Formats: sequence, C-alpha cells, structure tokens
Amino acid sequence: MILGMDWLAKYCATIDCKQKTLVVSTLEEERLVYTGKRDYTIPLISTVKAYKLVQKGCTAFLCVVEVVDTSKVELDNIPIVCEFLEVF
Repeated sequence: MILGMDWLAKYCATIDCKQKTLVVSTLEEERLVYTGKRDYTIPLISTVKAYKLVQKGCTAFLCVVEVVDTSKVELDNIPIVCEFLEVF
C-alpha cells in the first residue's frame, strides 16, 4: 500500500515496519490499527493430494492467474509513485 505523506500527516499515522502495523487516528480521534500478515509462505500440495481431499468432500477453489504485460507501465504515470521515483 502506498500512501502520500500529506495523508499520513493528516491522520497522525505511525508505521511500524518491524511489527508490520499502521496506526492512524480519525478526525474524531479514534485509533485504527491495521496489522499486516507476518507469514508470507504459500502452502502447496500435489495434484494427487488435492484430488484425494476433494474426493473426501473438502471444498476446493479454482483460481486462474493471468500475467499482464507491464512493460508499458511508466512510473511517471502512477500517482504517489511519481513523487518518489528515486525509491522505485
């Protein structure tokens, strides 16, 4: 997630990269805390194991992922990113 410095300042945001948390205060001074996932491993199973699980009645989901050609995307055209090109 990319947020602008003006937005972060307006809501008195605190970013803790080690704890993966973002704390913001609403205009009514309510504290909102967002905590990101700490585990980024993706569990994988074999097709045979998946088939056996479905046969036992487990719920299965099919996901199709399409790779889009991003070579034409210019960083200058992405809001906020264009303000911090040296970072990207």
